Amino acid sequence: MGKIVEPVEIDLDRKRLLRLDMFALMAAEREINKTRCPPPPTGEGPSMTPRRLSIFNVIHDEITSGDLHAKQENWSNISIELVLILFWAALLADDSKLTLEQAGHLTSDLKLVIQKTVEAVGRAFAGGEVEEPEEEEKKTIPLNGSISGPSPGSNSD
Repeated sequence: MGKIVEPVEIDLDRKRLLRLDMFALMAAEREINKTRCPPPPTGEGPSMTPRRLSIFNVIHDEITSGDLHAKQENWSNISIELVLILFWAALLADDSKLTLEQAGHLTSDLKLVIQKTVEAVGRAFAGGEVEEPEEEEKKTIPLNGSISGPSPGSNSD
């Protein structure tokens, strides 16, 4: 059975819980796409499908400054927009009717909001690491789509 993400308690207008489960991350992704990927203008010309951003890529890009090889997260790079969206989304488990604007007015203690939101993000992704396969099980997939590596049942020693 799957593990439920433990909520992070935060003392605001009352004690509240922050939890970034799949629904919260989907809500955050929808909101970030509303603000960062507005629909294309209507009118003449070919219809374009609006670009969609993955919340995972947005978080990664902001905390690593877009460096794919970054070894360490740097939460000081995160935008206030993304902090508020993640904070609001994490509060939805506590209050499903809370709006983004209401979440933004719950406190002016930005340090507390960032600290607790980062903790909630950490808890959401704590179990998400993928184990590397054993060396003998590794296979490469070249651009032509064929798989190379030891054949099943072959002895590569």
